[in-house]
Amino acid sequence: MLEQYGAVFHQTLNPTKRGRADQVRLTYNWDAPAFEGQLALEWLDGDRAEIADIHAPRPWRLADLEALIDEGPHCFIASGVEYIALSDQPEPVGPMPGLSPFTPVETETGARPIKDLRRGDLLRCASGDLVPVLHKIEREVPAVGSFCPVQLRAPYFGLAQDITVAPFQRMVLTGSEVEYLFGCEAVLAPAEMLAATRTARRVLLAGPITTYAQVILPGHEVPVVAGLGVESLFLGRIRRDRSALGASLFAGLDRNSLPEHAQPRYPVVRAFDAAILAEHRTA
Repeated sequence: MLEQYGAVFHQTLNPTKRGRADQVRLTYNWDAPAFEGQLALEWLDGDRAEIADIHAPRPWRLADLEALIDEGPHCFIASGVEYIALSDQPEPVGPMPGLSPFTPVETETGARPIKDLRRGDLLRCASGDLVPVLHKIEREVPAVGSFCPVQLRAPYFGLAQDITVAPFQRMVLTGSEVEYLFGCEAVLAPAEMLAATRTARRVLLAGPITTYAQVILPGHEVPVVAGLGVESLFLGRIRRDRSALGASLFAGLDRNSLPEHAQPRYPVVRAFDAAILAEHRTA
């Protein structure tokens, strides 16, 4: 609810449509000259979002934006809010990249930093297959809260070196204990679930901003980074939803060049199960 210039603006989103979440991200984008705006509610796994279009949003005054994050008597921020960030351009909603640009990715010619990959490069995936890169995506984000980097420590999970990822970046965990506990060859575990174990830790950067990168592959294959399989970007059927596609990082791409991913390749484990798997690796 906003009160500006003597007028009151009101918009609602219903989070119960997509299921419960402990943490969400609320994004308000406005482009006053274009008479366009959006209010988006995202679940931090990147696969779910509710988006409401706003017609002819009014611009915020700089003084109002400053007051929003001021600790003065006229501002109240709930204790559950991890961070508030302001941007000078519309921020995308939807699937997000989660690897440091310097992360080494296995290709047909050896390991290369993900920042150097281009469309058409062949990656050697965990299956052993060579798969072409359809697109590489990068995004600059606040280095706090739901974007605060997590360092995965070698030699756990077969890592040849430490790597830095976003909290929501999912790792592909395999092994006999995975087959025994879950009845499948592999599971997905977000990095934030491992940050409370000896295999990973959160990293506080010197600056307020960090950059993440990731690749889009044809069939949601598993690229290998520093010896560990990680999840590539899962797009679902976003190219069929013009509103979601237009609000995403892929808005400027040819929709016909984007794949459709029916479902994640492997199930996602709960935080407790991820911690158990991590402790098995450190025992």
